[in-house]
Amino acid sequence: MTVEGEAQGPDEAIQELVKEINNGPRLAHVVKLEKKEIPPQEGEGLFGVKRTSESTFNATG
Repeated sequence: MTVEGEAQGPDEAIQELVKEINNGPRLAHVVKLEKKEIPPQEGEGLFGVKRTSESTFNATG
């Protein structure tokens, strides 16, 4: 499965987020972490989830 995300914030917070993503959850196995810098977007304050045709995760509940 491939997971893609964007984050913006203070450098320290982003570094901690990348570290946590690279470790992954307890039952996951992170094979590869790719990152790239993109320009920050002013005024963004919403969080959303988008599934693509490649998504294999099915949420239940």
